[in-house]
Amino acid sequence: MIGMIFILLFAVGHCIPIVIAGSSTAAVKKILESERWQGAGSWFRKSAGAVIALLAVYFILNPFFTS
Repeated sequence: MIGMIFILLFAVGHCIPIVIAGSSTAAVKKILESERWQGAGSWFRKSAGAVIALLAVYFILNPFFTS
């Protein structure tokens, strides 16, 4: 009985995000077309790129400075 409850909860937990994403496509499209959010998206992409570049430098140099 407990196994069936866990399977049900697992299924519901995986379906809810899909249902929410499918239900909100019009809102997401509206947000993506907004100039304000496009500027924020550009800033986020640049920031994420800088973070990835810094992590790359860290992972490349880290073996040379650890004993």
